[in-house]
Amino acid sequence: MNGRETLRGDAAMAIIEREIMHHGDAVIAHLAPFEAAGAIATWHAAIRSAEEFINIPQFAVPDALEHQLLSLPLGDALAADPSPAIAARDLLEPLLGEAVARRFMLSMIQLTIASVGLRESGHSMAGGFVLDCVAAGIDFLQSRRRHMVSLLYAMPKACTGTQALAPELAWRVMLPLLEYCCDGVTGWSWKKIQLLCLPDFALELDGVGAMASQAFNPLGTMFLEPERVSIMDMIDHRGEQIGAARREPQDLRLVFSAAELRNNVRLLEAVFAQFGVGDAAYGAIKRLLILCSRHCRDDYYVELPRTLFDAAIVCQDAIPAPELEALLISPSGSYADCSNDYAPFLALGDRLISNVVLLSRFANMFKNIHLGSRRSFLTNAGFIFEDMVKRGLANAGFTVTDIKRINRKEFDVVATLGRVIHNFQCKNNWIDLARVERDPVLYARYNRRLVRYYKRALGKERRREGLLTETLARDKIRHHVVSRFAVITDDPGIINYNQLGMRAQAIIAEAG
Repeated sequence: MNGRETLRGDAAMAIIEREIMHHGDAVIAHLAPFEAAGAIATWHAAIRSAEEFINIPQFAVPDALEHQLLSLPLGDALAADPSPAIAARDLLEPLLGEAVARRFMLSMIQLTIASVGLRESGHSMAGGFVLDCVAAGIDFLQSRRRHMVSLLYAMPKACTGTQALAPELAWRVMLPLLEYCCDGVTGWSWKKIQLLCLPDFALELDGVGAMASQAFNPLGTMFLEPERVSIMDMIDHRGEQIGAARREPQDLRLVFSAAELRNNVRLLEAVFAQFGVGDAAYGAIKRLLILCSRHCRDDYYVELPRTLFDAAIVCQDAIPAPELEALLISPSGSYADCSNDYAPFLALGDRLISNVVLLSRFANMFKNIHLGSRRSFLTNAGFIFEDMVKRGLANAGFTVTDIKRINRKEFDVVATLGRVIHNFQCKNNWIDLARVERDPVLYARYNRRLVRYYKRALGKERRREGLLTETLARDKIRHHVVSRFAVITDDPGIINYNQLGMRAQAIIAEAG
C-alpha cells in the first residue's frame, strides 16, 4: 500500500481480524522449533531476571542507590562501554549477593544486545520505547510483563521441536516476538473493541502500520491492572481497621522468597478479613499456596509432581476439585487463551511449574473474584474509591466539600473550582481484562452496557442539580462520572480514573 488510507466499519474490521489471526499464529509458529522443557526453563529464568530488574531499584536498595541504578545506561551507550553493567553488579553484590547482582548485570547487557539488534535490523520498539537507561528498561519490562508470562504459558503446547533456546540468546530471540506478535495480538484486539464501541472509530494506515483514531489505556500506574480495592488501597485508606498478620522472618538479601509468598498470603487474609476472605474457600487456597512454598527451589521456582498436586486439590472440600484445577493450571492453548491468564501453574509432562510471584498474584486475583459478589465488600469498595477520587481532586487543586446528602438525595463527591460546582459520580464496576484477547466481542458488549449506564447516571445528576446549586449558592455546575475501570467512550462527562489527574488539570486550565 502506498500513501495513507483511512478505513472504517467493515473494511476496518476485516483488517483487524486478519491481523489478530496473523499475529496469534505467528506466536505459535515462532515457538514451534524449540524443545519445550529447555525453552520453558530458559524463558522462566528470563522472567525471574526481569522481575528482579523491575523490583531491585525501587524496593531492594537504599534511596541513594536507587537513583544511581536508574540512571545507568542501556542501548548504544552500554554497547560502546559495558563498564556500567559491571559497576551495577559491584554495587549490588554486597547488598543482595553474587547471584542476584550477576543477573542484574546480565539483564542490562542482554536487553542492550536485543534492543540494539532489533534496531539494526530496521525495526523499532513498539509503543515508542527507547531502552537507553535502566529506568526505561524497567518501564519496558513492566509493560511487557504479562506478555512474557503468556509466552511461558503457551510453550508446553507450542514448543514442539528440538532446537535449544540458549539462555544468552533468550532476549534476542524473544524480543521481536514480544514487540510485534504478542503486543500485536493485544493491540489489534483493542482496536476491534474500539471499533465495536465508537461510532466514529477509524484506522489510519500508512503502508507500515496502523493507528487507531482514538487512544485508550486501560491500565494504572506501573502498567498494573485496576482492582476494585487493592491491598495498598486498604492499607492507605482503611489501615486502622486492619488486624495484624502473622509474619515470619524474611532474608532481606532476597528479592523474592518462599517466606515472602507465605507472608503475602497471610497479609491478604488479614487485610480483607472484615469482608470474610478468611472463609473455607480462601483457607483452601492459602493452605495450597503454603504447601507450594515448601516445594520452592532457589526461593523462586516452584515445581510439583502431578501426583502431589492432584492429592492436594482432592484433600480439600471447599472448592470442587475440577473447578480448582481449572483455576490453577493454564490451558496452554492459543496465545489468546494464554494471554492475561492468572492461573499460576503450567503443566509439563508429569510436573506442574510456577514461581512465587505467579502464586502471589493468583492469591490476589482469587481474592478479587471471591469477594466480588459480597455486598459488604462492594459497598466498602465504593466508599474507598470515593476517598481516592477526593484525594486526587484535592491534590489537583479542587475544593472538596463534605456534602453527602441533601433532602435524602445522596451524592458521591462534590467539589468546587472557583464559582463552578463539579459533581462526581464514582463507579467501581469490575471489567475483566482477560477477555480482551479471548472474547473482544463480549468485552465490547459489556463496555457499551456500562457506558449506557454511566450516561443515565449523568442524566439523573442533571435533573437534580438544583439541590447543589441552591446549597452551594452557585449557578454553574458540571457533572462527571469517574469509572475505576477504564471504559471506551467518546462522552466527555465520563472520566476514567487512570486519567483523573490529567482531566482535572485540563478542567483547571479551561477555568483560567
